[in-house]
Amino acid sequence: MLKEPKGIKRRLAVLLAKILPGYKIRTESPFIPADIGNSPGNIMVCMPFDNNSFRTAVDYIPAVKAAFPLGKFILIIPELYKGWLGKQDGMQVFPLTEKDVNFLSLPNRKLCRTIRQRNFKTAVDLNTNGILFSSILCAASGARVRIGFYNEHSDLFFNFQIRPKSFLNPADCYRVLLNYLK
Repeated sequence: MLKEPKGIKRRLAVLLAKILPGYKIRTESPFIPADIGNSPGNIMVCMPFDNNSFRTAVDYIPAVKAAFPLGKFILIIPELYKGWLGKQDGMQVFPLTEKDVNFLSLPNRKLCRTIRQRNFKTAVDLNTNGILFSSILCAASGARVRIGFYNEHSDLFFNFQIRPKSFLNPADCYRVLLNYLK
């Protein structure tokens, strides 16, 4: 479904993320991490786009939910994985389709508007490999707290970055993320 842009197409995508109003990253005042757990509001979780990481992440969703017991979760998932998710109590699912992706493999403007209208307070990207689509979607959400894994351009999109010792095993990455969320 989603092909990560490479080379000049990737550089153009990053440039657009910096300058276009629909993708532009808002700068806010610093947040206090303890405040996240006290009133997290709507929480967007971008699930991984590759099938191995997706299957691993599904096992960690209950623990992420436990870290934000007062939050209202919306899981952003590729439509083809919808059947793999199983029942996730108290969570809405927002399936992504080919129509949500523009020619640069970025979220299109309509999707960004729809996500922004949900008024997310927190956005979490579970893609450990720096997928631009989900990074930009987190930034475009307007969430005050944007949590993601460290990569080349993560400073543009996230104000809370997780940097595990190794990115080889997604389960290890998610355990490190959960340690920070506790």
